[in-house]
Amino acid sequence: MAVLKKISDGIYKLEAVVISLAILIIFVSLTLSVIFRYFLDNPLEWSSELSLYGLAWTTFIGASITIKRQQSAAVTMVYEKVPEKVQKGLKVFIQLVVVCFAAYMFYISFGWITQPTISSQKSLGMEIPLFYPYLCVPIGFLFMTIHSLYLLLDSIRTSKRDNL
Repeated sequence: MAVLKKISDGIYKLEAVVISLAILIIFVSLTLSVIFRYFLDNPLEWSSELSLYGLAWTTFIGASITIKRQQSAAVTMVYEKVPEKVQKGLKVFIQLVVVCFAAYMFYISFGWITQPTISSQKSLGMEIPLFYPYLCVPIGFLFMTIHSLYLLLDSIRTSKRDNL
């Protein structure tokens, strides 16, 4: 459990750096795009593409961060109306569903990104292999799986401790 917590915390620190860089890339790319298009009358072909890739990375890494912080959107109307013991069981069940979903999506996205059609495609504007921008999907779901697995085990540990 302590090892998984350290891994989750380390990933969280890495996510903070990655998301900061992605947002910076979006900002710089769009700023340069405006300057070159409207002031220099020489639009950049790659800037909007780079911004979209930064947005994709921000989306998947940001989703992982929300799981780590336990700030994901939730409908709690039923959860709040049931007794506390049921809430604890429901919390464990919900965490289990999140772990299963994230792990399954990691499996699916890893299979998708390793297909020859993906690895051989290049982007139109920047002409980089699309493998790199698409890598945000399996990495994001891998990080979500690790964070949610830690939260699941922590929920189970907390439920057992409170019942003793």
